[in-house]
Amino acid sequence: MLENKLAELQKLALQDNDAAWSKIDVEIPTICNDFDVISWACTDGMFSRQYQLQHLAASLLEKASWGELSDTIGDHLFMLMNGVIRPEQRYAQFRMACALYNNGWRRPEVVQVLRNAPEKVKDIAQKYLAQQ
Repeated sequence: MLENKLAELQKLALQDNDAAWSKIDVEIPTICNDFDVISWACTDGMFSRQYQLQHLAASLLEKASWGELSDTIGDHLFMLMNGVIRPEQRYAQFRMACALYNNGWRRPEVVQVLRNAPEKVKDIAQKYLAQQ
């Protein structure tokens, strides 16, 4: 069942439109803390050649409780966030910064990505930055 839900979210992410992302945002909290989902996000999702799946992976990690894997996931996300070079990856990079910030990573590089958030998500960035 969980595999089906993750596969459904992947299909929605590939549609890459506001309606699909609205559906994704509703479903993320229901699966984000599952170990297999976190594993997918940290491996296949974050290293996908499809930026929409990177965005989905980062969105899942933003809402997940990292627990004992906090340092490993944080190091991984931080490296990927700083390695973003293609313009179409901006939302994935933004969600990586949100995931890091939400899990206590308040480094200047993370804050900078939030400050430079795409216009469409400036309000989300401001909510995170207000927590400083």
